[in-house]
Amino acid sequence: MKKIILLFFILLFLSACSPGNTDSSPSAEPLESYSEKSQAVMKTNNVYIPAYPLTMEETIQQFFEQQYNAYTGLQYININYLLDMDQSRNHNPLIWLENLIQRRRLISHYQFCYVETIKYPYTITYEENAKDGRMEF
Repeated sequence: MKKIILLFFILLFLSACSPGNTDSSPSAEPLESYSEKSQAVMKTNNVYIPAYPLTMEETIQQFFEQQYNAYTGLQYININYLLDMDQSRNHNPLIWLENLIQRRRLISHYQFCYVETIKYPYTITYEENAKDGRMEF
């Protein structure tokens, strides 16, 4: 009985991997075409460089603004200019943001579910009495 079940699963997996089965996505496009498109998009990433030197508050505002623009626009924006990239802890949030945008773009492209792309207004508030020395201006 175990051999029959094993044989069934092997046949099932082999049929799914057959070259004639190209219906691998809801839109009936092969996944390779999207990965090629995403690689082409990733090569032409937007890079954020401000037109003038920013103050500390403007740097914080632009950091969140560019992240939000990338998130809602489904297009990664390179914000290395706003961070100290000599510190390794600043690399991970950028990698996370790039992966998040890539996943959202994939979900939107194949219409797996609704992806919010509307920008809503927000405000950044600063505490008058900073509890942490790094928060002082």
